[in-house]
Amino acid sequence: MDRAGMRRTRAAANGVQGIAENAKKRKTAIEDLDRAIHFNPTDAFAYFNRANQYTKLGQYHRAIEDLDQVLRLAPSFTSAYTNRGNNNFELENFQRAIENYNQAIRLDPNAAKSYYNRGSAYNAIGQSQRAIQDWRKACELGYPPACGLLK
Repeated sequence: MDRAGMRRTRAAANGVQGIAENAKKRKTAIEDLDRAIHFNPTDAFAYFNRANQYTKLGQYHRAIEDLDQVLRLAPSFTSAYTNRGNNNFELENFQRAIENYNQAIRLDPNAAKSYYNRGSAYNAIGQSQRAIQDWRKACELGYPPACGLLK
């Protein structure tokens, strides 16, 4: 194997190792958050942070369970609705995702990312006009990825 091939192989191995290390760190973070929740079961931020870790591990159902708990504890936590929508989107529960984004937008009419994500959910179910409207609104609110879709 030539030097370039060896570098590519080493880079690939380092990438796999990095992924494994990130997964291990996320599991450790989840264990830490489990303890925090055990000591303070009304800490909405601990549930929110654990949900984020579950999402990053692709454990969308578990993330949704934690986000449900966040919203029981803090019903006006806009980011929890957006993140629950994102997890539903990943599970291809597009209608539920749209409902979550709707709630986030009701709570914060300037939630550009929620408009963008709702547009993506509308697009996934074939409602392209509604998708374009939401992407346009997200762009107007200053969310660059939405502006990129409209070009």
